[in-house]
Amino acid sequence: MSVGYIVLDVETTIHPSYKRKANAFDPKNWVVYVGSKVQGGKSQVERFLHPDANKGWLARLLQHNPKMLVGFNIKFDILHAIARDPENLDAYMEWIANGGILWDCQLAEYLLRGMLPEQQILSLDEVAPRYGGETKVDEVRSLWEAGIDTPDIPEDLLTSYLHGDVNNTELVFLGQLKAAREAGQVKAMLTDFGSLAYTIEAERNGMFVDKELGLQLAAELKAELDGLDAKLQQYLPADLPFEFNWGNRYHLSPLIFGGEIKYDAREYDLVSGGTTFTPPTEATRANYKFAQKTETQYVCHNGELTTNMLDPHVAFYQSGKNEGKPKTKQVKVDDYDKPKGRIAKATYKLEGFTEPSAEWASSTPGLYSVAAGVIEALGNRDIPFLKDLSRRAAVAKDLGTYFITTDESTGEQKGMLTLVQPDSIIHHAINHTSTVTGRFSSSNPNL
Repeated sequence: MSVGYIVLDVETTIHPSYKRKANAFDPKNWVVYVGSKVQGGKSQVERFLHPDANKGWLARLLQHNPKMLVGFNIKFDILHAIARDPENLDAYMEWIANGGILWDCQLAEYLLRGMLPEQQILSLDEVAPRYGGETKVDEVRSLWEAGIDTPDIPEDLLTSYLHGDVNNTELVFLGQLKAAREAGQVKAMLTDFGSLAYTIEAERNGMFVDKELGLQLAAELKAELDGLDAKLQQYLPADLPFEFNWGNRYHLSPLIFGGEIKYDAREYDLVSGGTTFTPPTEATRANYKFAQKTETQYVCHNGELTTNMLDPHVAFYQSGKNEGKPKTKQVKVDDYDKPKGRIAKATYKLEGFTEPSAEWASSTPGLYSVAAGVIEALGNRDIPFLKDLSRRAAVAKDLGTYFITTDESTGEQKGMLTLVQPDSIIHHAINHTSTVTGRFSSSNPNL
C-alpha cells in the first residue's frame, strides 16, 4: 500500500566543519530526532539516544511507499539520512529509481515567488505564516545559537518544536501545491525537484582529491611564489620610504604605469613657518620647532647659564642652608626628542615601466586598472618586471584558489585543499535558491 506523501524533518548535532553547518559527512554529527507525518495521520517524533540507534530510519519510513517526500530544505535531511548509512542509501536510491519525488518547500516558494532576492534562502518561519502556519517562539534556536548541542536540549522542548515544524511544513506544502496548480506551474516545479535529487547525489559523491599530491604541488607553488616576491622587491626603488603593498592598486598602478603614491609620513614644523618631511639632525635642528621641557642649568658669576656643572665660572652659595652648592635655575629649552609636527600625506613619484592602454583608465585621474586580466595582458609585453608580475599573479591565484595558503597574521588557511574531508572527497554545496535567474550556484568551493 502506498501513500501520497510523507512530511519529513530531522534534527541533528550541530558540529560545523569544512564550511558546512552540521556537516552530514562528519562522523561527529548524527540524527538525534526524526519528525514525520504520513498523509492523513498525525505528526510523529522519534528520538535516538546514540548514533547507532538511528540506522535505517529513512528506510523504515519509505516502507510506506510514498509518492513524495516533503520537507523544507529537504536536501539537508536526505544527506543526513544517506551520507553514512548504507541501509538508508539503498532504500532511498531504490525509491528515487521507482519514481519517488522530493518536494522542497524552500525551493517551491522561491519558484512560486519569481526568484526575487527577497525570496531566496527563506526559512520555514518566514514562509509558514503565508499559508496559515504558526510562527514558533524559537527557544530551541536560541539554545543552538548559544552553543547547546541537540542531545543536550530538553526533550519535551525539542519534541514540541519538531511537531510544530512538521505541521507547518505540511501546511506550506498543501498551499504551494494549490498555488502551483492554479498557476499551471506544477510540471515545471517537478523538473526542478528532479534536479534537486541530482544535486543531492552530486554533493554526496563530491569530487575526489589526492590531498597528499595537492600539498606537494602547493609547496612547489609556494616556493615559486616566494622566489617571485623576492625578485619583485628588486624592482622597487631603494629609497622607497614606505612598505609597498602589492595588493593595493594605489601602489601597483603608479609602479607599473608611473604616477604618485601618497603615504603617511611625519611632517615637521620649521622655525621659518613652513614644513618639511625631512627629519631634523644635529646639524639642522636650529631650523626646526620643538616641544619645550624644563631643564636645570647652572648660574655663572657673570649671570650667564651653563649646562656644565664643572664649568669653572659656576657660582656657589657662600652661606645659608645651600652653602657649598652650585647656584641653579629652572629654564625652558627645546626637547630635541620631540620635534613639533604631525602625520600627513607625503608623495612619492614613480616613473613606471610601460604605458597603459586607454581602456584601463579608472575614475581616479592618473590611476589605471590592475585587475587580473590587465596583469595577464601586461605579461605579454617584453618587459622582465611585467613578466614576473604576471607570473606572480597567476601563481598566487592558483595557490589561494585550488591549493592552500595560510594568512601569516591570523593563521587561517584558505583554498580548495582545506575542504578535502577525511574520505578524500570535497563535498561542495550546490544552491538552488540563490540566483534571480533560477540557475544553480555552487560554493565551498565552486565546482
